[in-house]
Amino acid sequence: MGRMPLPAAAPARAAIGAGLPDALLACVVLGLGVAGWLRLPAITAREALAARQHQHASQAAVNLAQWLHALRTVSGAPLPTPSRRVLLPAPDSPAPDCRRHECTPPQMLEFGWREWALDTARLLPGARAEIACRPAHDTDALAAQAGPGSDDRVCTLTMRPPHGREPAWQWSLRA
Repeated sequence: MGRMPLPAAAPARAAIGAGLPDALLACVVLGLGVAGWLRLPAITAREALAARQHQHASQAAVNLAQWLHALRTVSGAPLPTPSRRVLLPAPDSPAPDCRRHECTPPQMLEFGWREWALDTARLLPGARAEIACRPAHDTDALAAQAGPGSDDRVCTLTMRPPHGREPAWQWSLRA
C-alpha cells in the first residue's frame, strides 16, 4: 500500500499581511531620511552665512580695538569714551573729516566711530552695535594687564547679527 499524501496545511492567519505594516514603516523611515537629506543644503548655507557674519563682526571688533589703541597712543591721554553709545545703525551726527583737517582727540574719536560704523555697515548690513565703557578696576583682567594706577577704560562692544537669529556677540576692549 502506498502512502497517502498528507493534506497541505493551511497558512496561518497571522502570517498573511504581516509584511504590509513593516513595508509602511520602512517607507516612512525612508521618507524622513530623504526629507532630511533634501534640507541639508539649506542648513549648510544658513550655517555658512552665520559663520561669515561672525567672522566679519570679529574683524570689525579687532579693527575698533586697534583704532582705539592707536588713538590713545597718539593722543597720549585717556580717551573721552562714552559710557554707552549706539554705533550701528550709524547715528546721523556730524563728524569732522580728520583726513583733511587737523582734529583734536575728541574729534578724532568721533570721526573714528563714524568711519568704523560705515565700514562695518558695508560688511554687515542691518547689524546693530553698541559700545559701553567704564573705568577699569583692579579686579578686571584687562586692567591687570595695564598695571596699577592705570586710567584705562574697559569697553564692551556688543553686536547683533543682521537677522537676529543668533545671540548677540560681545568683545571686551581696552580704551
